[in-house]
Amino acid sequence: MKKNLLFVAAVCAAMTMSAQEFGKVPADLGTEAVAHAAGTEIASSANITMKVAFEDNYKNVGLAMDPHTTFLIGDVEFDGSLGMQGSSNPKDIDGGSPDATLKAPATGAVIEFTAKADGFVYVPAKLSSNKSYTVFEEGTCIGYRLAMLTTNELLGLLDIEIKGSGELNEVTEPILWPEKYSPNYADADIKVNGMGVIKFPVYEGCSYLVNAVGSKISFAGFYFDTDGKTQVSLIGDGADPVVIMAGEGGTGIQGSAVAKDVVSTSYISVSGVELAQPEKGVTIVRNVMSDGSVVVTKEMR
Repeated sequence: MKKNLLFVAAVCAAMTMSAQEFGKVPADLGTEAVAHAAGTEIASSANITMKVAFEDNYKNVGLAMDPHTTFLIGDVEFDGSLGMQGSSNPKDIDGGSPDATLKAPATGAVIEFTAKADGFVYVPAKLSSNKSYTVFEEGTCIGYRLAMLTTNELLGLLDIEIKGSGELNEVTEPILWPEKYSPNYADADIKVNGMGVIKFPVYEGCSYLVNAVGSKISFAGFYFDTDGKTQVSLIGDGADPVVIMAGEGGTGIQGSAVAKDVVSTSYISVSGVELAQPEKGVTIVRNVMSDGSVVVTKEMR
């Protein structure tokens, strides 16, 4: 039975140690796409199984973005030169885009996760600022957190939260490109790539579909913990490590897990107009923190 996420978080906070597991994509696929049947297992751990959701062709691809070559989640390294990518753009059962229709994908390059325990899944991936990402739990479009280090000076590090509502964490508004949640987004599309991670809550006995919309998600595997407090960084020989998602439940904007306070808050419409307060629909919330970092999230009403 699904539980409210706040209840789960409270339970996990009382635990003395968080269970941590991971799985990595196979290294022997090669660079020529090979057919994978629906349900083909990619990797698994004690509590998480990662599979190909629908029949598609998959191959090994590189995910690294110079100068960073490796995802570091907790103390687990995911090699940025070793990723996996499908061949077909995901569509829902009616041929629509899941980010707009909020209907679960029925075809295309989609990852499926099955959970045997409550917790959080992190998917290290090469992400695009102009591709939407969706997560579905048992057919319901749910909220998630996405952090990525872009190659654009205006965007920098994007750390956004797609907030769902109710016990099911359900998203009820179309999901936008990550760059559109940035206060620096202009009318001209920026369209850049970056290494990043998608993190979402999972519940025992439930299955989850994860995908990029208008593209084929390129991923390195998965990491699982029971409290959602693991730090995610990008590292590389000769490169400065960058924390893209701070541990202990904090927000990482090239910063650390040190507690920060909100100094000021501003509200911005999707079209870039500053608002006095959140409006009905989608509002971008920009918080300036006490350490000078900026946290940008999306709010739905």
